[in-house]
Amino acid sequence: MSLSYRAAPNPNNTDQIRLFVRCASDMQAESLWRALRERFPWVSRRMSSFDPAFSAFFFVQASEVELQSAWPQIVAAVAPATAMPTTAPQPAPRAASQLSDLAAWDRGFRAAVRQVHAEIPRQSTATQEVSLGWVVEQVRAGNADEVESLLGQPTISPSSALRAQIALFSETGQHERVVALVESRRREVLALPASGLLAEQIVGAYLEFGRANAVEDALRGAQQIAGAMLPELERLRQADHVRDLLRRALTPGQPPDEPVAPTLREQIAGIIRVAPADQIAALEVLREDHAGTVELHLALGAAYAAAGQPDAALEAYAGASPHDDTERAELLGRRAELLLESRGYREVISLLPADDDMPADLAALRGAALYWLGRTAEGRTLLERAWAEGERRRALLLPLARGRAVAGQDDGALQVYRLLLDNAPDLLEPQDLARLATGLYLDRPGDISTAQIADLCERYVKQGGPTTRSETEVDDILSLRVRLWASVGDDRWLTAQADRLEWLAVKMRAEALRTELDALREQSQRGHLQRQAHFEILEGLEVIALDEPATRAALAGEYQALSIAEVDAALLRNEPIPAFVQAMRRSLHFLDRPSADFIAEYIDDERARLRSGGHEATAQVFTPAQDIDLSAVRLTIVGGHVATRREVRSDLCERYGLIHYEEIPPSSEAHIDHDLVRDRTTDRDLVVVITGYTGHDLTGHVRDLQRSGELPGRVIWPRCRGKSGVVREILEASVQTV
Repeated sequence: MSLSYRAAPNPNNTDQIRLFVRCASDMQAESLWRALRERFPWVSRRMSSFDPAFSAFFFVQASEVELQSAWPQIVAAVAPATAMPTTAPQPAPRAASQLSDLAAWDRGFRAAVRQVHAEIPRQSTATQEVSLGWVVEQVRAGNADEVESLLGQPTISPSSALRAQIALFSETGQHERVVALVESRRREVLALPASGLLAEQIVGAYLEFGRANAVEDALRGAQQIAGAMLPELERLRQADHVRDLLRRALTPGQPPDEPVAPTLREQIAGIIRVAPADQIAALEVLREDHAGTVELHLALGAAYAAAGQPDAALEAYAGASPHDDTERAELLGRRAELLLESRGYREVISLLPADDDMPADLAALRGAALYWLGRTAEGRTLLERAWAEGERRRALLLPLARGRAVAGQDDGALQVYRLLLDNAPDLLEPQDLARLATGLYLDRPGDISTAQIADLCERYVKQGGPTTRSETEVDDILSLRVRLWASVGDDRWLTAQADRLEWLAVKMRAEALRTELDALREQSQRGHLQRQAHFEILEGLEVIALDEPATRAALAGEYQALSIAEVDAALLRNEPIPAFVQAMRRSLHFLDRPSADFIAEYIDDERARLRSGGHEATAQVFTPAQDIDLSAVRLTIVGGHVATRREVRSDLCERYGLIHYEEIPPSSEAHIDHDLVRDRTTDRDLVVVITGYTGHDLTGHVRDLQRSGELPGRVIWPRCRGKSGVVREILEASVQTV
């Protein structure tokens, strides 16, 4: 037996290679994976290859030379496990006469054929999704023609290519091409996941096309597209900009010579320009004269749903009188979507009974309800069928992506997750963000940047992933976050590193913590990390170190080494010792008093030695504190450990004259509600929110007040969480505020 393969370096990890192989079966691929695991320290899971010459690929921690040397033994190990017997046992013949009658035999034959077809492996072409962010970046870089050429390739997912084409033509001002695309593929366009940006691009293109070419029907087309999309956009709270576009387009100009009574459709189109709460009264008036009209009841139900009145919306949908299967299916779909949102999964199943001929959109809704009820196998069958038939509605995506991920179909799950990332990112929870970030990192497509993957890790942390997910997953994401931000030279790697150290300390992972501290020290010694930044990363561990002896000993040793290195450098330059060394020495008083005393003696001894040798030593031992007056600044600190808040307040009051001070402890220390947060923050010049990798429940209150405009002062989220770093960032912000 021979296995064809190709090895190539992994551009993201110099210790690994990519191994592309062509396997005859899943059994052979599984045997190959086991053989690789026996010979090399680390081998990734099997992944589908986009190269048609190979069926799969692995990441292997080895060099190309090591693989080539071990390949004959690997092939020999795989051969017995995948060898086929020379003769296969033949089933005993079964005579047709044994069947009770011809009809029974026919039914049995058809069932056997269906079973055979079900067991035949499906041949599929791997498709790729295109990131909308990448499309915009390329257009702005002047590469629109190259993007359009790429979107025509068969390897691009049809739905992704369609969405990307709309974005491309909109960004390049080719409004007539957007209109032509929508008119020729309207059903596919409306099946794309709803988003305010998509609707704005399409409606805006229709309106611009109409103005530029004096096409009166363009406005009607814009209204029709908006009418189809607005119900979903209202529910997503993304309809305002689309309504504004319609409102501006419908501004009355010169009145017509003769008044023309508008049709019911035109009246509805005019009403949907306003906010949902204002739509309801006008639509209810129309219902008095047009009871049962499907179009009216659809608009009324959408308005009630957007206004947060689901029961009234369901009543409006139920009151319509459909004339054909299309209208009946539309009403069923609207009702089912509304029930799905309110988690009425059993009601959805009752509303949409099992039917082999069910349209793809209804199959997607029933499949989603089954999935969320825990009937995942039944649900996935319907979801996969709807996906194969081109359905891309929002309710389908998350259960399909998770179902594929749980089933081990990582490539298929990643394809759906990428669609969610572009069109419904608010649905992604920490587990989804982790799968998406890891999948994109292991097999990074050309249209996803390192910073975009790092942003996924950032969202994972902000959404509470480190407090709700498994330790293995958290460890992977926190370390990946550090690596990615560092690789693009973004300062957020410092915060990411502090988060990882804090998490390791809390979980008492002493060995891993020591490894991270050693790596940081090496960076500092090589000059890749400033000592002050090094100290500010470590300072967040102080609160944990007070109760954890192993962390305390490690932190004290790091502080002592940092202090000596900074003292030596300052004395060599004949400059005052930086103030952060004083902060480290104060911390050492609590962590390890002998080390604090040693640093003080070391400074005195070294300065005395310089003088005794005839060298100059500055009269100023430490760099003086900043001359900043905070007496007029009204400050509130939100969150943070009680010891951190106490030290920050003491330092600011004693050294910088702070008078107007408020603090809001996390709910772990006291009962906190939204009103209390508002009372202590709305009249302040500066609000400082201190969070760690776990965040706290106050951040949501602060962000809500920011969004509502109730915080006139400045709000900062310090990168550092130790007391000296927080003080430094407060002083910098105060100078800018005053």
